[in-house]
Amino acid sequence: MSLNLEGCSMSNKPEKNVINVDPVTVVAVISALLLVPLLISGFIFQ
Repeated sequence: MSLNLEGCSMSNKPEKNVINVDPVTVVAVISALLLVPLLISGFIFQ
């Protein structure tokens, strides 16, 4: 899986920025982004 950041305005380089990302890494990041707020809110609202 590759993320194409060609339209990103932060980089002014003419070449394409292609980041090769492992699908396991994408699943881990998405699951962490979903579970960390639940964990934090569970400690706050107990």
